[in-house]
Amino acid sequence: MKGFLGTIVVGIGTVLLLFMVFYGRDFSDIWNVSNRFAMDNLSNSLFLVGLVAFCMSLAMLTNATDIFLAFGYTFRALIARRRRSGSYMEYYDYLKEKRSNQRDRSGPIALTAFFMSIAMISLSLYIAYNVIPT
Repeated sequence: MKGFLGTIVVGIGTVLLLFMVFYGRDFSDIWNVSNRFAMDNLSNSLFLVGLVAFCMSLAMLTNATDIFLAFGYTFRALIARRRRSGSYMEYYDYLKEKRSNQRDRSGPIALTAFFMSIAMISLSLYIAYNVIPT
């Protein structure tokens, strides 16, 4: 859980820093609430990180991560055919092997990520419509 929260904080900080660097603004008044540019960046950063976290948590909750196993199998099967003439294992054998090594993804981290991402998106929309001066 600490790793997940650290990832969210680092993600928000990185996106906020990228906004500040690419738009070339001054960092001195970043926490000034009346500064429209700083609040725009904060709102956009929260929205982007929240949207990515929402998509990942939704995939974990619905157990849709199996599609990534299918992509991995296809990629490895293509490489195995190019490197040697032998055949690669069947998809169901590959899936059984991967699922035996895989942890349950629909645990409390996925549910926490889901609600945290909704909270970040909601906070970004609140900042965008109610806090930023027009």
